[in-house]
Amino acid sequence: MAGSMTPGKKQACKDAFKQFDKNGDGKISTDELKAVGKVLNRDFSDADVKQMMEAVDTNKSGFVEYDEFEKLMIAQDKKMMEGVAESFKQIDKDGSGFITLDEMDALFKGLGVTLTQKELKQEMAKVDLNKDNKISLAEFKKMMEDL
Repeated sequence: MAGSMTPGKKQACKDAFKQFDKNGDGKISTDELKAVGKVLNRDFSDADVKQMMEAVDTNKSGFVEYDEFEKLMIAQDKKMMEGVAESFKQIDKDGSGFITLDEMDALFKGLGVTLTQKELKQEMAKVDLNKDNKISLAEFKKMMEDL
């Protein structure tokens, strides 16, 4: 499962783990997990922390080790990508399996942004990797992963 992370995401995961592992012992304690909440402007109660720990600490050591943290990040990425697929379907109004220039225009207008045809084509070109003048789900996912 760990192999399903891109090298960039794997490094970001390692960096995040190090940031949360305040004492550098290679594991995240309940106190460190509670501190994560403060960084995220969330005040986790002891019950919240216990519930999170039970969900993530699969080996029941009382700590979150790196492999458990990585699995959590992979699961969250998967969940986010499922949301990306749903967003793609909503933008793909005609159900063709592609986002066309007209659908992209409608998306921008829905966001209150009006672009010229030239600007729309430039935005499309940033995402349209195979240059077929439409955005596939794979291209859309790649764009979202790169954000």
